[in-house]
Amino acid sequence: MIATETPVLLAKACELFIQELTLLSWFKAEKNCRRTLKKNDIIDVIIQTDTLDFLLDDDINASGGSTPSGVSFYAAGGSNGRSDVRG
Repeated sequence: MIATETPVLLAKACELFIQELTLLSWFKAEKNCRRTLKKNDIIDVIIQTDTLDFLLDDDINASGGSTPSGVSFYAAGGSNGRSDVRG
């Protein structure tokens, strides 16, 4: 059985995670003189931030390159896809 506090704590952890990823991506967009986040901003932040490297696909990291060529993503409905964006 799940304790009653668990969903609240998990929701807050997710909120803080998304907030940090969005904020770092926003700084990247501002650095490029834009006010709109793009997929590339998020991918670049994931690649450049050590604490977010768990979001990188192991297949890409195992290919030998120091910079991954893309970031895997999971589409709604459970299908697995891969972005075509270069890092």
